[in-house]
Amino acid sequence: MAEEKTRQNEAAPSPAGKRRRIFGMGAKFTLLILGVLAFITLFSIRHSTRKMREAVSLGMEEMAAAMGRVLGLASAYQGFFGIDDRQLIQYLESAVGQPDVVFAAIFMDDRVIYRGMGRQEAEALKRGENPFDPELIFLERQDIELDSPIGKLGEIVVGISRERLNREQTRIIRGQVLAASGLGAASLIVLWTIVFSITRPLRRLALQAEKIGRGDLDDPVDLKTGDEVGLLAESVEKMRRDISRNIGKLTFLGELAHILNSAGTLEEAFTQVGRKLHNHPIWRWHRVGVCLVGRGIPESRFHYYRIYPPPAKGDRPWEDFGLPETAVNETLIRKRPVTRPDASRFPPADSFSQKMKEVGVVSDLFRPLTVKSACQGVLYMGFAGDEAASEEVQDIAQNLADDLAGTVERVYLVEDLRLNLKQLKRVHQDLRSLDGLKTEFISSVSHELRSPLVSLSGYLDLMLEEKLGGLNSEQKKGLEVSVKSLDRLTELIDKMLTFSSQQKEEKIEPTDFDLQPTLEHCLAIVKASALKKQIELRMSLEEGLPAVWADEGRIIQVVINLLDNAVKFSPEGSRVELIARRPLQKTPDNEGKLEVLVRDRGAGISEEDRKHIFTKFWQGKGGPDGGYRGIGLGLAMVKRIIELHGCRIEVQSTKGKGSTFIFTLPISPRAPEMAEKAREKGDEES
Repeated sequence: MAEEKTRQNEAAPSPAGKRRRIFGMGAKFTLLILGVLAFITLFSIRHSTRKMREAVSLGMEEMAAAMGRVLGLASAYQGFFGIDDRQLIQYLESAVGQPDVVFAAIFMDDRVIYRGMGRQEAEALKRGENPFDPELIFLERQDIELDSPIGKLGEIVVGISRERLNREQTRIIRGQVLAASGLGAASLIVLWTIVFSITRPLRRLALQAEKIGRGDLDDPVDLKTGDEVGLLAESVEKMRRDISRNIGKLTFLGELAHILNSAGTLEEAFTQVGRKLHNHPIWRWHRVGVCLVGRGIPESRFHYYRIYPPPAKGDRPWEDFGLPETAVNETLIRKRPVTRPDASRFPPADSFSQKMKEVGVVSDLFRPLTVKSACQGVLYMGFAGDEAASEEVQDIAQNLADDLAGTVERVYLVEDLRLNLKQLKRVHQDLRSLDGLKTEFISSVSHELRSPLVSLSGYLDLMLEEKLGGLNSEQKKGLEVSVKSLDRLTELIDKMLTFSSQQKEEKIEPTDFDLQPTLEHCLAIVKASALKKQIELRMSLEEGLPAVWADEGRIIQVVINLLDNAVKFSPEGSRVELIARRPLQKTPDNEGKLEVLVRDRGAGISEEDRKHIFTKFWQGKGGPDGGYRGIGLGLAMVKRIIELHGCRIEVQSTKGKGSTFIFTLPISPRAPEMAEKAREKGDEES
């Protein structure tokens, strides 16, 4: 099956694999060897041919030289003593009849005797020229001479054919080529067999490595060649197993981390981890659990929560053990890992270790659950073999311990937060009850104080009007001071009543209304107090302001309170301004709103005091005389009313130059419609 799959992989490789296979290592190696063989063959043919040509040429030269000497000697005597050329012609014909001799010629004075060629060739040879192709005819010249004093009589020329030489060369070359071809074919077969035996396993190994690179780690590398390729295949297979195992370990740890991060309780976390351990038999777990201390557990005890194997349905998930003299206590104290490879050495006094030994634990390890130097417990892993000594298992145990420590810490933190939230809710309810009682108390006391104050005010007015008898100047002055103090006390009580009612009534009833008449009404109310201090009240409204959507009665309270404070804290003869306008700078907070400003020329508010002026019952120094004013409820009430409208209020102040309170009001959705009706009404009246 594996071989069939390998053949399929080889039959359909990737495009890159196709390119590699067309001119792969085997083809390159084969071409290299064939090139070397071809070079050796060509060099051998050329060398042997050259040697053969040299040998044959030398033989021809020697033969031609000898023949020339013989013919020359015979021609010399014949030509010197003979009467005609018949004997010389016989010599030439005899010479031309010899193998490989093409022509022969004798040149003596004016005598030209030749055989095997034409007259023109003979004339050319006599002139010293060569009319024949040197590649086909070898030309040999010899002088015809006798001993001194006669000397040279003439010249003999012999032409030897090179045909036999060329034919022999062709035969030798053909034979060597045939021999080289046969040897090359045999070498090619042997070479290809050797190369294929090397490259085929390498190709299979390359395809397997490519699959590993793509992440396909299922198929093992099964190449047993007994050579270096086999060793390489074993290394690749080991790499595949290691990668597959590491990926499995990382996946396993990642899933465990996800489980522990998403668990809401420790029981849920332990249960989910137990299921995960059961579904991953790569590491042979035998016993896995968590030993927890503290959090309601007695100091000398610890609870062992079973993770794997999970407890049976209905069984208690944890067991109670004594903490002293146990490996758990040693791990908690040292806050370092403990690994025990041999259960036979478990201390007899360690009840927990003996319990694990009874259920088949042979080796085990402990890992502290440490968060920020605080040890919450211990992770325990027991094995039926020697797996506890494995570095891989120890690494998994440490990662699981770190994740469990974070989970325990997070669960404890959530439990503490829930407990604190319950306590906060309880305290909040108590505070709200106390606040309600305080408001009721203020309201009751204010009402109780108001009744006698009304009577006191009436009698003091009668006495000042001297309806109860005459008064001297000192008495009248004292009564005036008493009336002012009584008015001040009445005002404070009214504010307390207003504040207590505001605390009870959190709802507003908004309507559409124009700001101008509302603001004029507010100015009219504070006009009397302003006249007493000769303070000028000035109102400025931007032209064409739209109607607002608000609770008009509450807004009147806000404006009157701010105007009243401005008058009180302004020096005599100064000015207080009431301004309504569109926002100068558009921001998301003031979009669709109008601004109302109350500005005075008083002493101003310090930066430190501005942080507290809207706080209930807070009092700051102010006014020209620097005395304390109010009970700290007016601005708190103002801020609450503005916030009920979904708006904001702020203060801008410079010490010694006055203060400006700015609050916003929402524009009515029906403002365009109301403006149109107002224009129509104005047109009709005009």
